[in-house]
Amino acid sequence: EGGLKVDTVYLMENYRSTTNIVKAAQKIISDGGSSEQSQSASAQAAIRKDMKPMRGKGPKPRVLACADAEEEASTVVRNIQTMIADGTLTPGGESTVAIIYRTNAQSRSIEEECVSRNLPYLVRGNAGTFYSRAEIKDCLCFVRWLYNGRDRNALLRAVRTPSRGIGDVAVGEFLRYCDAADSYYDDEQASAAAKATETATAEEDGGPPVRPRPTPLDYLLSFSDRDGGSDPSLGGIPSPDNYISKRAMNRFLPLSIQMRRIRSHASERSVSGLLNSIINELNLKAHFDSISKTSEEFADRWGNVVELLSAAANYDGEGPCLPPETGEGTGASSSAAADSPLGQFLDDAALLSDTQSDQEAESESERRVVADLMTIHASKGMEFDAVFLVGNEEGTLPTHRSVAEGDDSIELNEERRLCYVAMTRAKTHLVLTWRKEVTTFFGDAGFRKSYPDRSRFLDALLSGGKKKKKKSKTNKGTRTGDTGAASARRSAGPSSRSEKPGRMEMRRGMPKFGPRTPGPRRRSSSSSSGGYPPPERTTSANRDWTPADRNQVRRREHDRMNGETYLPSANSRQGGAAPPRASGRERDDPRSTSSSSRRRRETPRETNDPKHAAAAAAGGGSNGAA
Repeated sequence: EGGLKVDTVYLMENYRSTTNIVKAAQKIISDGGSSEQSQSASAQAAIRKDMKPMRGKGPKPRVLACADAEEEASTVVRNIQTMIADGTLTPGGESTVAIIYRTNAQSRSIEEECVSRNLPYLVRGNAGTFYSRAEIKDCLCFVRWLYNGRDRNALLRAVRTPSRGIGDVAVGEFLRYCDAADSYYDDEQASAAAKATETATAEEDGGPPVRPRPTPLDYLLSFSDRDGGSDPSLGGIPSPDNYISKRAMNRFLPLSIQMRRIRSHASERSVSGLLNSIINELNLKAHFDSISKTSEEFADRWGNVVELLSAAANYDGEGPCLPPETGEGTGASSSAAADSPLGQFLDDAALLSDTQSDQEAESESERRVVADLMTIHASKGMEFDAVFLVGNEEGTLPTHRSVAEGDDSIELNEERRLCYVAMTRAKTHLVLTWRKEVTTFFGDAGFRKSYPDRSRFLDALLSGGKKKKKKSKTNKGTRTGDTGAASARRSAGPSSRSEKPGRMEMRRGMPKFGPRTPGPRRRSSSSSSGGYPPPERTTSANRDWTPADRNQVRRREHDRMNGETYLPSANSRQGGAAPPRASGRERDDPRSTSSSSRRRRETPRETNDPKHAAAAAAGGGSNGAA
């Protein structure tokens, strides 16, 4: 209203990336669809196409194919170390390198490879390192508590995951009961040892065997093994009723039953099987959904959990995760359990959790090249001398959800823009990798390997920006968006002019009315006079007239013809069969019951002759008088 004029100014000079990187990114963003959103994106891509790089040509982007995630991580880390060795990347904070991925779950294999090859790394964004994420800690706290029943940090996290109404007061009561039980155990063992010393003889080698001290996990499991109000069967340890309130005991009892079932699986299942039973028994998936604010956040959390299961599957070939229990209260902290697959898995996880802080301090003192790990969303606004974009296969970039939405969907266009953003973070060197084999978790069915295709974005890059259209497996007559009727008309071959919609068969003496609309068509007698040929037999092609068209034809035929014209009934107007018309003999017979002959006798024919009009008026008057 104020008459303000707004001008759009485009910044068309790129001072960050080299010419080859800018041109490669333009090929990705220009490969859109045919929808309105895609056309709008294509208009923006045309603007980007005119962008002028100001840093020279530079090296061409590279595309590397890898067998699986482990080989992909190894290839990326080895390439970074090679660039450092040949001077392409210089230490001292002068050169920067980034490893960018689509989802946070992809960082696990890269972190492990960086630790094994002694490459300092730093995970950017809010997610942090893989084993420091909340959902990973929630899953591992139960595993750590099963492995070491005295781990109180794991205990405090486990009793609150998921939320079951156990607060600080209830936890304090449980811990006081554990301390009282430990004190009773120590006193009992001391008195037993003193008694054994007094009664020992020279022939005896020693006193009775010492029973291991029960752990807090053993105390919790004893709650579900009690008979009424009797004391637990752990060597006469006092009853928890003297320390834990009834309300708190009702909260601990379901957890005790669940942990007892999980513990029974520890000596039978593999590491990934035990972790999967923990997730299912405690319904942790619903817990992760409840603490997630959006569906995207839940998908990211669950992707991390699936990646944790994939990491645990690397230890499945070594047998059950824990050795069988040898006695009451032995727990999992024995020397045999330390060498178990579960112990090795937890040791490696702890090593990865504690490595990053040490590497940060070391890199600050030595000024080494540090690899930045981040998602595409976290990389916005940043720039690096070298960028490694990993996971460029169908189902990862773009995601399965965007691919299912269709080629011209908003989700797929968003994935294309994310790929453009990731590529343009690179200043000089750009490497894109994709995996030929991806491991997917299917719940109780375990892990299955899939073999995805290379990302369509890489296809557009390697094909010079020309999109290859895949041949459709449907019939030639079928096109996207066709209805069944339209497809059937095309597959039936060329049709006559009268069968085309929106047109009408032209016959001699018939006026032209314009486009037809659906509706039943009038039938006429073949014995009509006046030289007008009878209309063709009603078919599906010439039967769809409107009532206004039928009335107009009826009026014109009435003026042109001298014979009787059949007026269709209500049934015939709805497309039903018309009743047979009366013959000439029936019309002349006064005894005939034909509707047309009856109308002929009762209603005189309309005419312009004044004599006939006067006679008709006189007859009508006599009838009225009678």
